[in-house]
Amino acid sequence: MTTPTAPSSEFPDPGPDFGSHEMSALSPTALALVADFFKVLSEPSRLQILCVLKEESRNVSEIVEASGLGQTNVSKHLKILAQAGIISRQS
Repeated sequence: MTTPTAPSSEFPDPGPDFGSHEMSALSPTALALVADFFKVLSEPSRLQILCVLKEESRNVSEIVEASGLGQTNVSKHLKILAQAGIISRQS
């Protein structure tokens, strides 16, 4: 069984110039990738799973218990989060 892990518990400070010229300098392809990333995070169940994983790595059964979500639902969302590179799976 694999154990999903969150990459880090804190987001880096974007700095005082965030949003000024950096986003306008991105290519349409890069902007599409950013939009896809936020689409993955727009699902409340995925955010709930990430909150469960924030403190420590857990196996699927522990995530199901802590989140109250069904096992099939958790597995589906873990796959999407892993494909997006937001979490990784440990063996």
